[in-house]
Amino acid sequence: MKRLTVAAAVLSTVFMSAGAFADTDQGEVIITGRVVGTTCQFLDGNNSTTITMNQVGQESLASLGAGATYTGIKNSTTVPLKLKCTGAAPKISLARNQFDTTYPNITKNTVAGGASGVGFVVTANDAELNANSLIPLNGDPDENGVYTIDFSAQYAVVAAGNAVTQGDVESTLTLTVVTE
Repeated sequence: MKRLTVAAAVLSTVFMSAGAFADTDQGEVIITGRVVGTTCQFLDGNNSTTITMNQVGQESLASLGAGATYTGIKNSTTVPLKLKCTGAAPKISLARNQFDTTYPNITKNTVAGGASGVGFVVTANDAELNANSLIPLNGDPDENGVYTIDFSAQYAVVAAGNAVTQGDVESTLTLTVVTE
């Protein structure tokens, strides 16, 4: 009987002493942040541009292998995007889900019931874009802090060319501007 009492007394002393040695019974989480003004903006509300592609014959794509670009047609934006920034140069990323998973340099066709097996290879300031790339800026901004981004596109196949079907082709790329 004495053994049981001693053991209970020792255990209760151990548990009570743990609280006695703690500096405090409260903790805290500190969260810091900063609100800043918009450092980049598209000029004149022009945050969208369109590339109107010439039609391509299905037979022109028939001999291409999957992942190939059709070089017979290349169209560009008529009006480039203009981005004015203050401070550090922006980084412009693209939404990855708008590109083919097997060929990440070819955009997905988003037209329901449209052509299959085909998308576009897109360039910005003459650099080919892909799901993981940042849009390259064309050097330093002009004297007003404005960057110009010229886009162009070419048809590209994501299936063997003879598997491409007829129909409309359309892709949209979402740009996200990040400044530090």
